[in-house]
Amino acid sequence: MVTPVGTINKLDRFITAFERDPKFWMEHDLSPIPKELLIRIGDLDRYEIVHCKNLLSYLDSFTAKSQWVKAVSAFPIPAKNAEVVEKSGIVCVTTDRGVVLGLRLLNGVFDLSKAVFSCEEGAIEWGKDVFITLCKTCRTHLQSR
Repeated sequence: MVTPVGTINKLDRFITAFERDPKFWMEHDLSPIPKELLIRIGDLDRYEIVHCKNLLSYLDSFTAKSQWVKAVSAFPIPAKNAEVVEKSGIVCVTTDRGVVLGLRLLNGVFDLSKAVFSCEEGAIEWGKDVFITLCKTCRTHLQSR
């Protein structure tokens, strides 16, 4: 049962997350994130916006030392034995070490130079929930290099 206090807490965390970097959130397409998970974006908590030359290279180094990888991705993820859900419009890579979220810009081009990173426990749970939710509607496979 969702209480008014629980709902207000989720909304407060949602607003706080957006206020940390409104420019990033306003220039990216959030529509691929299911609504029930978008309202929980505050679970990313103390996230960082990672500026990288190439998101795929960043993901390769991020997943290299991970014990497990669950990913929702518009393109192949450079990770050994990753469970991958093919879904256009979003990259959400979750490991035992954290979550990386990549999105398309509003013009439809995938942003390969910026992503959200969080190593918070709540963020990892959020990333697992993204995987589980999108797993229900997409093709899943075990990817190995």
